[in-house]
Amino acid sequence: MRSIVIAVVSLAVVTAAGFLFIQYSDKAFHGMADFLEEQALPAVREEDWSRVRRALEELKEQWYGHEKVCAFFMDGETLTEIECGIARVEGLAEGEEKAALLSELYSLKRQLLSLYENELLTPGNMI
Repeated sequence: MRSIVIAVVSLAVVTAAGFLFIQYSDKAFHGMADFLEEQALPAVREEDWSRVRRALEELKEQWYGHEKVCAFFMDGETLTEIECGIARVEGLAEGEEKAALLSELYSLKRQLLSLYENELLTPGNMI
């Protein structure tokens, strides 16, 4: 009986942590995607490169703050893909390559939104 109670309590803790992470990731990843849409993309369109660099620095700070939490719930390959995307964006911003940077920012935005969608408890994600 004792082992059943321990198993049920453990399952409840893990399930609650998963649901809390889903709520956290909704705000975090949508917030970063919105930040790209509202700050970085307009700055690139206007070719305001100093504003682009500031926006990317802020995005990096946001990501590295969230990455620590994500490391407990997500695989390392997924997190590395986001980090590589951020690095590509920084390189393109340094070279002031507008078209390529816009494309990569849209790709990064989609990746961030996919992170959230992949963590949802849906039949497609459970199979």
